[in-house]
Amino acid sequence: MGFTTETIMFIFLPVTILLCICVPGKLLNWCALLLSAAFYLSAGMETAVVFAAFILISYIFGYLIEKAKKYNRALMVCAVGVAVLFLTYYKYLVFLRDNINQLSGGALHLTFSPATAAPLGISFLVFSAISYFSDVYMGATADSLPNVAL
Repeated sequence: MGFTTETIMFIFLPVTILLCICVPGKLLNWCALLLSAAFYLSAGMETAVVFAAFILISYIFGYLIEKAKKYNRALMVCAVGVAVLFLTYYKYLVFLRDNINQLSGGALHLTFSPATAAPLGISFLVFSAISYFSDVYMGATADSLPNVAL
């Protein structure tokens, strides 16, 4: 599902805006989480499962980076590598395959491709995860960040 369908524009978007205005500030993040989950579930269960799995993996990496004082640099590199591989699989695998086939003159003729199209917002999710990893690595926890009221 795209951002410009009639359902999104005339039903989901107005309901989302109304809820974000009416929900108290303490519950706003939970409201945004539930609305995001509803949006990706409407796009298909596979997209929601991919995003949930990536978020869980990112959380685990963040936890490990924070707790492992001795190996946190290696974990940081591994976490960023996994995130970039995730992005590469969904967005750039076909591009890489076509270029390898063209450069090899058809000698390799690779035929792999991702099972599905790239989920909407995959780049944002991956770059947000990389930002999260770097924040955890640098010690920028919620307590050390400025308090921003919405």
